[in-house]
Amino acid sequence: MKTRNLLCTAAVASALATGAFAEKHEWSLKEAAAPYAGTTVDVVFLLRPGYEAVEAMLPAFEEETGIKVNIIKHPYENALGEQVRDFVAGGDLDIALIDLVWIGNFAENDWIVPVDKIMADYPDIIDPDLDMDDFFPLVLNAFGGWNDTIYGLPFDNYSGLMFYNRCMLEDAGFDGPPETWAELKDTYGPALTKDGKYAFALQSKRNETQSADSFARVLWPFGGSFLDENFKSNLNSPESQAGLKFRQDLMQYMPDGIVAYDHAETVNAFAQGDVAMITEWSAFYSSVVSPDTSAVADCVEIAPEPKGPAGRRPIRRMTTKKRQPGSLSSGRHPRPMPGNTWSVAACPRVSPLMQTRKSWQRPISSCLRWSKAGRTACRSSVRALPNGLKSPRSCRSGAPK
Repeated sequence: MKTRNLLCTAAVASALATGAFAEKHEWSLKEAAAPYAGTTVDVVFLLRPGYEAVEAMLPAFEEETGIKVNIIKHPYENALGEQVRDFVAGGDLDIALIDLVWIGNFAENDWIVPVDKIMADYPDIIDPDLDMDDFFPLVLNAFGGWNDTIYGLPFDNYSGLMFYNRCMLEDAGFDGPPETWAELKDTYGPALTKDGKYAFALQSKRNETQSADSFARVLWPFGGSFLDENFKSNLNSPESQAGLKFRQDLMQYMPDGIVAYDHAETVNAFAQGDVAMITEWSAFYSSVVSPDTSAVADCVEIAPEPKGPAGRRPIRRMTTKKRQPGSLSSGRHPRPMPGNTWSVAACPRVSPLMQTRKSWQRPISSCLRWSKAGRTACRSSVRALPNGLKSPRSCRSGAPK
């Protein structure tokens, strides 16, 4: 039975009538989910390693709850359009996956439910160990916040890194990656671009990738920005123009057709040994270091993104004005990392069952295991666990200084 066919009030009555929440019993996921056993939840996943880690953990969730999680997989580039079409058409989606730059669209259209409302309306199915204060405030507010309201819990967050092929660099006489963008273009570019190989690839497909990845990577380090302090276009400033011109000059050391490269093509070119360096999201780390998906796994190293005239300003994502206080992001002062939240679809499709999805990241002890499997942790408690600081997927330890 699809959850969209459950009326909100009927679902609440069912949960309260089970007796599974009596005060003499401790809260348990199995008992909280009992009224919804046999129900199916439609959830959007991206085709990225962190989501594979979640998928590997779902059988235990399904066995304990009796709830079937129907995964709908999309490439990132298709995820927004597919979800918008589902909501506009009144489709079957129960839990939306929302990038930071999309959340205003979902919130303003009332497609998703505020977390506080779910916790207030359905208190008996909320795990008492779900500590909202345990999430890094920057991540929680920036990813799930809109107009002073939190709509979802952060899931997939990451930072920009330089991935480089140590073997290719050593063969060309380099003992490490470039420190500056100028060094990459003027020194590494000519030395590494030959015999069908290229020094660098910058994902530049003409869509969100071109602005949020390609343009942003040269705007910020050169002192430019998308917007000025008055929230007007700043692309014609001398600093912005210098960065954009630098990108054009750098293209001579990139593969032909780079303007058609999205994340998948860029990561694949690096993983196949055709490109010596890329600047990409840390989410792709496990793909390029696994022998199953990378021909250069033994040669992969990572470093902070290069410095520009304005210093080391790694890739950031741009958002709009209506942010929760303390997390304001704009084209001039962006937040430090991108990412996604899972948010519950609004009534009449929502039921208390949806809140059980928080149990996927409920136990703190599971966060580290999840993190090591490829997912970026967003909770400070992970850092207090044994070996927690060693996890390359921690929100804090995974980002370059």
